[in-house]
Amino acid sequence: MRMLANGTMLNRRYRIDGLLEQAGGAALYRAWDVRRNVAVVVQENPDGSPAAGKRFAAEAGRLARLTHPNLPRISDHFFIPGQGQYLVTSLLSGEDLLSVVQQRGAIAENQVVAWIEQVCDGLEYLHSQAVPIIHGDLKPANLWLGADGRVMLLGVGLAGTPAARPPAVAGGQGISPGYSAPEQYGGGAPGPGSDIYALGATLYHLLTGRVPLESVRRLRGEKLPPPRALNSAISPGAEHAVLTAMELDVTRRFPDVHSLRTALRTAQAAAGMAQHDQVKPPEGRRVSPGMALGLAVLLVGLLVLVMVVAAVNLPSPLAQVPTPTGAARDSLTPTVVARVPSSPVDTPTTAPTPTFTPIETATSIPTSTPTSIPTSTPTSTPSWTATSTPTDTPVAATPIPSPTPVTPTPTLVPTFTPTPTPVARPELLQPQVGSSFQPGNAIILQWSWEPGLAPDQRFRAAVRGQTGTILQFPTNGLNVTLPALDPGEYIWVVVVEGQVTGTWREVTRSAPGTFVVLPPTEVPSPTPRAATPQPTVVAPELVAPFEGDTAEQGRQITLRWRWPGDLPDQCGFEVMLWKEGQEPEGAEDVRETMKRVRFAGDGIYEVGFDPAGANAVFKYGSGEYLWSVHVVQLPPAYQPVSPLPPGRKLMVREPGGAGAG
Repeated sequence: MRMLANGTMLNRRYRIDGLLEQAGGAALYRAWDVRRNVAVVVQENPDGSPAAGKRFAAEAGRLARLTHPNLPRISDHFFIPGQGQYLVTSLLSGEDLLSVVQQRGAIAENQVVAWIEQVCDGLEYLHSQAVPIIHGDLKPANLWLGADGRVMLLGVGLAGTPAARPPAVAGGQGISPGYSAPEQYGGGAPGPGSDIYALGATLYHLLTGRVPLESVRRLRGEKLPPPRALNSAISPGAEHAVLTAMELDVTRRFPDVHSLRTALRTAQAAAGMAQHDQVKPPEGRRVSPGMALGLAVLLVGLLVLVMVVAAVNLPSPLAQVPTPTGAARDSLTPTVVARVPSSPVDTPTTAPTPTFTPIETATSIPTSTPTSIPTSTPTSTPSWTATSTPTDTPVAATPIPSPTPVTPTPTLVPTFTPTPTPVARPELLQPQVGSSFQPGNAIILQWSWEPGLAPDQRFRAAVRGQTGTILQFPTNGLNVTLPALDPGEYIWVVVVEGQVTGTWREVTRSAPGTFVVLPPTEVPSPTPRAATPQPTVVAPELVAPFEGDTAEQGRQITLRWRWPGDLPDQCGFEVMLWKEGQEPEGAEDVRETMKRVRFAGDGIYEVGFDPAGANAVFKYGSGEYLWSVHVVQLPPAYQPVSPLPPGRKLMVREPGGAGAG
């Protein structure tokens, strides 16, 4: 396969800085976007045939519209006839999961499942499109782990669409041994089941640290070692999910990604319960049957002791009053007492210990007002010895203490306050924080928002400079091209707004991003050299087609313009075709144009031009365009030499339409 050399300019915008990866017939390059001054990744499929170009034009537009947090955003796509198809995405920070597993070996199951959950999110989004998009080359090397823990699916579009996928023919082009399903060998087209097989193989590799056996070798009878035979820490449920996903017969695999995800979640839950059930007492502290019996007897004894102490200190339901005899008994006024003191009413010099004889017959005690107890010595059954002489000072009976009211402890009933679901915030994609731009370079703001806009919503991009001036750009799209800005530092945000009674109200906004417009560089005027004449800066004069003429895709029209004099050395004419309101872009490689340009006399140059081969028409299809021509230095030192004349309107229609011009 032909490789792009470092320094190669693609589409007059992307400078190749090095090869990142080669997969089958496709390649990933690190490149530099000279317009936005940011690093990017360029994905190349080297099929530049006209048929491949037409397929790519349709599919690349679909891929560029994909917006998902686990998919890199495609910022540009173009086709170079005879050379290849190209997708441009952001350069991500982090590392691929192949590097992770090579460094660490087998990875813990809970970590792997957390990563694969994100992969499932991305795959379900791809498979749920109106025309399902199949990744076709899922493997750890195509899963990118960012510094924030997010997993991105790389390679979508290289193998994932019929337009961009190199054919999987005998010989292995487009095949990843160990991960590709058997139906992908021998020219078979991958389907959702192929992605499920590859996802199971990826799980196998991450959990065991080993690349699984190639599927065609398994078809020949070689046995795939079960994952738990390589790593006993893998749960049985996870092993079952992996082996089901890797079934050789596609009808025996999980029917969809959601089913595989559910099986992994069930395995995680079951593994958690099993760990809980297996908790045992620490070694050396086991409780023997004899110790258990002794503890039980001790607890019962303590319980009985507590009951006895409580019984002694609790008040008796009967008044323990000595029973007087004779006149003393008749003169007594019934008294309500709670407890009778165990000493006579006199103050003894010592504390005598009374001896009570229980009363066998209990009588009810009237609840009258308490009175003093007489000081006469009763001849009652209970007797005690006192050394003091009684006096006539009555002693009031001990009143029944009022029980202290117990304040009930309120039972706390949990209340559930619903937590509002946070509104998703737009994610800023480009320019990355701290990006810098040369004066005059186009600055394109790009963002994503997973929920998508409702019919009554819009975006509003707001840019604020150091002077405090705020530029506002309402739009329903996911990007905005800024006008020329003065040098300085800028802050920008994207606001989602909803319309309420005719007024736009903010719904949510992104975190702020920043970029810098650099001051112009002072370049000293070069000393004129007689041997190197300065090229003219006169703009070409457009001749034909006229304003509003029509061109049909698949049929050539003749573009004519007037240019005085000869072209400077290493320069050529570049045909530009673009949508009104967007940045002018080259219709094709200037070197291809110059192969067909001819001088028609009287300062007129002309070239045959098929609009179907133009980059803009590949992106947007038929419709209204602007065309123009200017002079540029030939690549790789691509640089405009002349001004670009104002574009003329050209209507591009589908093949076979009426009214071709």
